[in-house]
Amino acid sequence: MELIIYFMVFAAAAGAVYLLPAAAGEFLKKVSAYRAGIDSAARKTFAEISGSELGRVMAVSAAVVLALAVLSGEIIILAAGAAALAITPRLYIKIKKDRFNREYYESIPRFLESVISSMKSGTSVLKSFQVFAGRSNSAVAKEISVVIKKIGLGKPLSEALQEMSDRVDVKENRIIVSAVIASLETGGNLTDVLENTLTTIRKRDEINREVKALTSQGVLSGIIVGLLPVFLLCAVYFIDPSFVEPLFKTGAGRGLLLAAFIMEVTGALIISRIVRVR
Repeated sequence: MELIIYFMVFAAAAGAVYLLPAAAGEFLKKVSAYRAGIDSAARKTFAEISGSELGRVMAVSAAVVLALAVLSGEIIILAAGAAALAITPRLYIKIKKDRFNREYYESIPRFLESVISSMKSGTSVLKSFQVFAGRSNSAVAKEISVVIKKIGLGKPLSEALQEMSDRVDVKENRIIVSAVIASLETGGNLTDVLENTLTTIRKRDEINREVKALTSQGVLSGIIVGLLPVFLLCAVYFIDPSFVEPLFKTGAGRGLLLAAFIMEVTGALIISRIVRVR
């Protein structure tokens, strides 16, 4: 019997020695692919995200997860935190990119007003872009500055604008770039096209404000209904802790808490879909 055990241990050790380099190599490939994906996602936006910034975010997130695991004494928090850390960089990049795209959209009307005014006075498209980039520090001005630098390096205006359209995922940006490129190729009246685009954007913003005002009551009702059970649980805990302790110390209580959490999230998603108007 002992001989069989020794043989199995030896076989397991030999297999580990044989498979360990291959497993390590595969793991390193996965890590390299993961880092390449993060770098690619960061480069696809002009949100000015650097590797050191992502490193700081990861370090702070890891410290928070480790502190929660130590304070609670639960290993499951550490495991869940490790899984969450894997998606933290992409989530951070998405937040930064969405913020930049929102700032970009909000600065489009000023950009169009400046370009339209310059072109009506007889200025060329490129010169109008240069004037706006020199006067403004908005998100659009940053992108236009990149376009101007690429043109200075010998790239055609249409190609530089197309790269800006691919980099900034804003519908109005694609419309403006398409209008400018079509005007450059066909010689159409770009001023009228930009004025119509500006009018459309302003009307859409006005409609969005009206929709937001009409749906604000539903959003507020959802927030109140969602937070009411939490506040009630906290109030009962401070009044009589023994009354709610079974929820945290028994399997049935934890199951009820999990079910309540799932229903809260489901209700929030349903309300958000109801009040979302497209």
